[in-house]
Amino acid sequence: MTAEQFWEIIAEINAKAPDGSHKAMLRQAKKVLGKLTLEELVAYDQIFQVYHCASYRQHLWAASTALGASYSEDSFMDFRSWLISRGKRVYMDALRDPQSISKVIRKGEQLDFEAFAYAASNIYTEKLKAQGRTVEIGEFPLSDASSAHPMDKEQKDAILAEIPQWEDIKEGWSVNDFPQLFPALYQNADDAPAKILWTVVGPEKLIRGHVCDDTGITVYVFENSPENIANFIGSRPMANWIIVTDLLDQGLVSTYGWFIDHCPDKALLGKITSVLVPIQMGEAEAKPVLCVTEDTLNDYVERAERENGD
Repeated sequence: MTAEQFWEIIAEINAKAPDGSHKAMLRQAKKVLGKLTLEELVAYDQIFQVYHCASYRQHLWAASTALGASYSEDSFMDFRSWLISRGKRVYMDALRDPQSISKVIRKGEQLDFEAFAYAASNIYTEKLKAQGRTVEIGEFPLSDASSAHPMDKEQKDAILAEIPQWEDIKEGWSVNDFPQLFPALYQNADDAPAKILWTVVGPEKLIRGHVCDDTGITVYVFENSPENIANFIGSRPMANWIIVTDLLDQGLVSTYGWFIDHCPDKALLGKITSVLVPIQMGEAEAKPVLCVTEDTLNDYVERAERENGD
């Protein structure tokens, strides 16, 4: 099987499931893949795995998270299966520019499709059983067959040569990096931080930073982490005081100036000071923390709810 024949199979499955629902896609995958021989199923799955592995890129992982997929490695595996299921053009465009994915997402579509990755394996097993072979629980005969008859190196190299390449971003990215990494996803600069905090981070992970300086008291909202708290405080050396609370106004940290004077959670205190003290000593610079004023976040949420008709 060639790479083009592989993508033709994916295209046929999509054409017969125009609504794109996972249930319909799997139903059509069973029909289309069911026509293949055992050898063809092995070749199909080998090509699938090449594309799946080739899309393991930090830039794409960050983009999937920015678009609402779960962050975990398992979720990123399922995202890449979904990406392949959408066809060659969507896949190649995404590898060229991850922001392009935003243009093809259907309303209400979940950016994960674990079951699609196992469609060929399930059909392969069914065919073996139909021939009278017993397949034990935990046995994966398609994987075994693929290992026994690996893809030719020349074919694999040809597939990889067609995939767009660029220098990947480094590991360790966070939501603080999204506006710079994906400007097309956040074209309204005023809304970008609020949108990320509300739709990507999620309200359950947000905390408040109450900052008193010579202009008065301003309340900010940002993602809860010891590093973010430390950098939030460390970037405000002229504050009179800072109080960090959860969204229920339970106190986490308070400062006098930019020095911590109260933190009931000693484990949290240790994590914060390990980042904050070098900043205060001039040995490190405070890193940017994605934050907005609470008023800005509330305005965004109210506007988004009106636009969505909630």
